Amino acid sequence: MTDSDGISDDLLDNQNSKIEVLLKNKGISKVDRVVLETQQYFLMFLRSDHKKVIEMYPYYVEEKRKRERVVILNNAIMIFLATDVLSRIIGYITK
Repeated sequence: MTDSDGISDDLLDNQNSKIEVLLKNKGISKVDRVVLETQQYFLMFLRSDHKKVIEMYPYYVEEKRKRERVVILNNAIMIFLATDVLSRIIGYITK
């Protein structure tokens, strides 16, 4: 099965089997073993969830844009309030 971005389950299975072969090597260092096991877990995640992730990505992007707009709006409000307060303070001091 292949999704719209070209990730196929066969490709993921093929990579997983290559990792299993490398893990069977007795002379592999502990660091390399951890790296390969981590990659294997990531492949398991992709195998079971990559379709869900692809479906959810547009919603994530939209939510991220909304949060960025809120931050920009909040910053603009804070700048306006700061300049307003400063101008009132300076006006009060100069009276």
